[in-house]
Amino acid sequence: GLFGRAEKIVVVDFGPPPPPVVTAPADLSIIGDAVDEDPNRAGVQITLYGKAEAGSQVSVRIGEAQFKGLASAKGEFSVSGVTLQNHGLNELGVFAIDEAANKSEEPKFRLTYNNPPFLKLARPRQDRGVNHRAIVQWEAADPDLDPIKELILSYRKGEGSFRVLAKNPKENKFVWDVSNFSEAADYQLKLEATDGVSPAALVNNV
Repeated sequence: GLFGRAEKIVVVDFGPPPPPVVTAPADLSIIGDAVDEDPNRAGVQITLYGKAEAGSQVSVRIGEAQFKGLASAKGEFSVSGVTLQNHGLNELGVFAIDEAANKSEEPKFRLTYNNPPFLKLARPRQDRGVNHRAIVQWEAADPDLDPIKELILSYRKGEGSFRVLAKNPKENKFVWDVSNFSEAADYQLKLEATDGVSPAALVNNV
């Protein structure tokens, strides 16, 4: 008679895979809405890249939520849609499960969700020039409602160093006496602010 034979490859693997190594973003990075890959969803969505055992499933855990990807034959992975919901420090667990269902250790990975302050120089207007005693007025607000820890207003001429005009003023305006300045078209004003985590800076030509 006729005989048939089927062969099935069985993977025997008793050891857990090495834990994945995240290469981007770096541990302790600050992540803001500017890099959000899906602004229509709550929180900020990012992709994690790294290296893991070829063919293993890589999972990223944040609280109860899990996001998954697959390591390529070259041992490279990307996990997209990773969502940071909480403002401030977020702790992520990253682990791999190989083809034999062995689970790796789950090292921790930390990212801070924070946005820099929003800055606007309302007066003087860009490239409008100033004379005598000019009013400098600005807006500074933090989108996360964090308090602004430091605010500095400075100026420079040409490519020189910025010189501080005011540091942590009580009002959002400053009287800038330029009556003794030489006439030129290369003056700049700089406004800097930080919430203690993410700095912001704005430079306007005067």
